[in-house]
Amino acid sequence: MTAANYCDIETLGGVTKQISNGYPCNRYGFVMYREFTPTLLITLAGFSLALVLSGCTAFEIKQEVHVDAITSTKTLARGSSFILAVRNPALAKEGQTTIRALAAVGAALESKGQFMAPDRTDPQYVVEVDYGVGNSVQQANSGPVQDKFLSLSARDYMRGGRGEELWNIRVSVTEAGSSIDYTLPLLAVVALDHAGEDTRGDTTFDVAIKSPVVARIRALTESAVIDAAAAAR
Repeated sequence: MTAANYCDIETLGGVTKQISNGYPCNRYGFVMYREFTPTLLITLAGFSLALVLSGCTAFEIKQEVHVDAITSTKTLARGSSFILAVRNPALAKEGQTTIRALAAVGAALESKGQFMAPDRTDPQYVVEVDYGVGNSVQQANSGPVQDKFLSLSARDYMRGGRGEELWNIRVSVTEAGSSIDYTLPLLAVVALDHAGEDTRGDTTFDVAIKSPVVARIRALTESAVIDAAAAAR
């Protein structure tokens, strides 16, 4: 059983920040509450025991992710080679966000045993990448939220054309904020977890937003963004 708290240190793009959920953190990395009364201590002890007995992970933050996936009868073997393509040409103008999307999808594919085809080598398949942020919708109790999605389509590679579609998947979350940058690694991980499945319509999954897999893909994504920025100088 792993423990998580709100005092983790995170480094993204060279910027370090402390997540404390509004409470100060002590030097051991735990949230400090302002007052510990006997009643509160008993309540917390009972809550901790309930978590242990139920097998739950304390303070694990999960996010609801919508998944809509279809697949063909053809399957891709582990160790297949791929290249990435931007489905919507307008996204090529979005710079770092598009780099981040491609890097997240590439890292998630490689975590599944696939590999990027070397230069001047024909891949076995192409993954077309699309992403976006929907219109803001006002929620009665939480303020405005937006739909953020990542859409992937895998096709057989065909020179000068588009091959047969192997699988297609769209994953999305509804959350506050207009930027999709931080959410892309999570969406990529979920997409590749369910790529090649047939969900028979929209299905929801609760996903731990700070799981080791998501954290690893996020770190690889940010590293790729930094490398791309350095190469452009």
